Amino acid sequence: MLFSTRLVFRYLPEIMEEDRFAIHKASAALLSQAIAVLTLGYIVIEPEALAYIVAIFPAIPRAAMDVKKLLQGEEVSLYPVPGHSLAKLKVNYIDHLRVFAFLTPHKRKLDMTSQYIKKNMGKSYYCTASFILSVKNGGAYEKEVSYLESSFTHS
Repeated sequence: MLFSTRLVFRYLPEIMEEDRFAIHKASAALLSQAIAVLTLGYIVIEPEALAYIVAIFPAIPRAAMDVKKLLQGEEVSLYPVPGHSLAKLKVNYIDHLRVFAFLTPHKRKLDMTSQYIKKNMGKSYYCTASFILSVKNGGAYEKEVSYLESSFTHS
């Protein structure tokens, strides 16, 4: 997920900055012609569409370098384009984890925590309980549902 996030931030300048994208368009036009010639005209790919694919190739190693820096405890620019206002904003690995935690649904976080506990302890030491309150026809209707899981092994 970290690599994917950094790849997006590295790919965006490749397609949003006119001078960078012009280089990708030229490369895509050459590649499109080469494919058409090699396949004797059976396969023709529009250079405009191919330019978006070509643009991802320089972003991949840059995103990998960002991930390497982040995992070493360094900071990287949020949007790595010199002169852009977001280039001044530096983020680190913990900042990425905070964003991922914020965007991850609560149930998914609980499932991940449960898997982590099971993986590291070999047993599931937890219990769960849930309570439901619903309102029907203007009157309060309460229903309580409890579920307890205990998997302590006695040896």
